[in-house]
Amino acid sequence: MKQPSKPISNSGKLFILVHGFQATSYDMKSIRNHLALRFPDAQFLCSMENETNTNGDIAEMGTKLACEVIKFIKRYYSDISMLEKIIFIGHSLGGVITRTALPLLSDYRDKMYSFITLSSPHLGCYYQNSKLVNAGLWFLQKWNNSQCLAQLSLQDAADPHDCFMYQLCEKPGLEWFTSVMLISSYQDSYAPYESTKFEVSKQALADAKHGEIHKTMVRNCLERLRGVKVYKLDVGFSIKESNMSTVIGRTAHIKFLESSPLIDMLIYLSLIHISEPTRLGMISYAVFCLKKKKKKKKKKKKKQKK
Repeated sequence: MKQPSKPISNSGKLFILVHGFQATSYDMKSIRNHLALRFPDAQFLCSMENETNTNGDIAEMGTKLACEVIKFIKRYYSDISMLEKIIFIGHSLGGVITRTALPLLSDYRDKMYSFITLSSPHLGCYYQNSKLVNAGLWFLQKWNNSQCLAQLSLQDAADPHDCFMYQLCEKPGLEWFTSVMLISSYQDSYAPYESTKFEVSKQALADAKHGEIHKTMVRNCLERLRGVKVYKLDVGFSIKESNMSTVIGRTAHIKFLESSPLIDMLIYLSLIHISEPTRLGMISYAVFCLKKKKKKKKKKKKKQKK
């Protein structure tokens, strides 16, 4: 996806869109185009640095993203005071990559405004509800020798405390934002439901061996979010087809990028919390069911005689 050809320094808002696992910046184009219509004066960076290898080290991906963001800001904002708000939008792994990049962007901490994630496994994929997805992740990890999947599964170190995802939950960044929006779907089995919302899973509560590790990760993340306005949104998609992609949750995972009602809802909420001041230290929950409305024939009512 092409970036702006000429430097523009009078746009106060900068949207940074980060794609997920085995995806490209092109996958974020629908969200980018919808946002551009509502925020015509905003700048947009659709990250491309990690397109060729999302099987590698997440730490390296975060470094690449941070360098890409710094380079973009220096190029398009000759006067840094013109940059008012930075809004990150990450899909799937993109949300984790963004969190990894944040400590390297500390020079812009006072510019960080909103962090929006679409089904991002913030706590990894150790507690996976779907056995099919769990088996698939294991196969991909072995077949591609994927360091990324090993990190998400907390299998990259013998001691869980040394795992990448555990240490990521201890790093700064989330507390810099005015608002954090966590969008998830129970229909999406690719990213564990509780992991997308910084919540403790039922499996962790029943796991005497590793459950405490998971709970500590949640506590560390929530501590970072203290004083931040947090939105948690559950989305239900209207999925008519029945196939393997639907069963394993892949269809819903992709719907986050393709559903026009969801993108419209995202823009509406963005208009609210980007344009208006927010109260701090609160967590808001909302549930949305995205279905097409059926047209109903209007019945003529007979006038009752008095």
